[in-house]
Amino acid sequence: MNTHETKPILCGTDFSENATQAANAAAALAVRAGQPLLLVHVADEFGGHAGSKESLAAFLRPLRKHLRAEAARLRQAGAEVEVKLLDGSVPEKAIEELAGTQRPSLVVVSSVSKSAFDRWTLGSVSEHLAQSVASPTLVVRDAAPFEAWARGERALKVFVAADFTSVSEAPLCWVAALRRIGPCEVTVAHVDRPQEERERLGDGSFTFTENSPLVQRVLERDLKKKVRALLGGERVSMVVEPLVNRADARLIELATQAQADVIVIGTRQRQGLSRFGEHSVSRGILRHAPMNVVCVPASARAEEATPIPKIQRVLVATDFSEIGNRAVPYAFSLVPKGGTVFLVHTTPSMPVPGLLALNVTGKMKASRAEHATRLRETSAQLQALIPRAAAERGVASEVKVIENADPANAICQAARRLGAEVICLGSHGRSGLSATLLGSVAQAVMAQCRRPVLVVRPPAA
Repeated sequence: MNTHETKPILCGTDFSENATQAANAAAALAVRAGQPLLLVHVADEFGGHAGSKESLAAFLRPLRKHLRAEAARLRQAGAEVEVKLLDGSVPEKAIEELAGTQRPSLVVVSSVSKSAFDRWTLGSVSEHLAQSVASPTLVVRDAAPFEAWARGERALKVFVAADFTSVSEAPLCWVAALRRIGPCEVTVAHVDRPQEERERLGDGSFTFTENSPLVQRVLERDLKKKVRALLGGERVSMVVEPLVNRADARLIELATQAQADVIVIGTRQRQGLSRFGEHSVSRGILRHAPMNVVCVPASARAEEATPIPKIQRVLVATDFSEIGNRAVPYAFSLVPKGGTVFLVHTTPSMPVPGLLALNVTGKMKASRAEHATRLRETSAQLQALIPRAAAERGVASEVKVIENADPANAICQAARRLGAEVICLGSHGRSGLSATLLGSVAQAVMAQCRRPVLVVRPPAA
């Protein structure tokens, strides 16, 4: 919610019992936030009564009276209400167009029961608005929690479904704004697929239905970091769980266990045929959750002030060449007091003698000893690269020798495991065929990793 401007809360009504619940919730939010409420009814959606001005006016007259009566009821709850009667368009299109001109802080609509056939279609008003309107959309199933919250009788129990993409930033920011206008008990949940996370982090464990200790620790750390950055330092309950079946079903179960009044989810707002291309977690929650649902489009994040990122952990990788080592001091220059720089070098795994070779046991023992010596020497080389001024500046250092035949993939996995905000690499600066022949690790890392990459080029000749 945007509390910095007097944008209206827009609520659509068809005067049904479900719509009354939506209007009550919208009024409660408007009163608590100190925002006006725009109550909208769409009539004569196909222009069937527009044959003449007289017939249309006669058709709209009782509806306008009904709309004004509903507004008067909501004003008794303390809301500042304006009404608008629209005609000549289907409700979802009319509300979408109105939202485009009014730019409301929130669109509120009711949730209606659906038949088995309806659940396979994408035609409901609430789903259309959640996929098309630039403002967050609240789909109301029960207004009572919002009314009690607005009266100051209780905190609102809010459940946020989060991941590590930019899509979940907008719902977290929306909840942060909601907490500024009233008390909220917030639970943030992330569900993951263990096999995908093992591959993403380079974890060599073999768990398939449970997160390994490494995966669980990294996901909890990253979720806590994201929540603190977007929700602030207030207490938030966090849940990280491995996923076996559908994400939407499990998130609904978790929200139910948390006794949530509302689930807040991010939406990508796919358009056209792309909406049929893959199962949408947000759409599944919108259809099947028994509680209220807020869908916050990723575009809503743009209206919030963009925070300046804090760089506390930087990963720098080197192959011990002059160009590779040149990146190390630049990595330390990025980190403030209390931060950490991870110095990384990748090396092939220990060579294993063939099973048909003579004295396999002895050769294996020698290979293992030689490999251990190489790892110790490599760690010492990394230690020697740490600038003397690092300790004086209060910057910690850790060295990591990673056994992997694919340096770029190993660097990306290490950055994820270690929680590095920035990767720092040296590069020869070549492009085109020369880069292809030399196998530029820097280019491969930039192609694979979402994190910012600082590429340090050699000085001009």
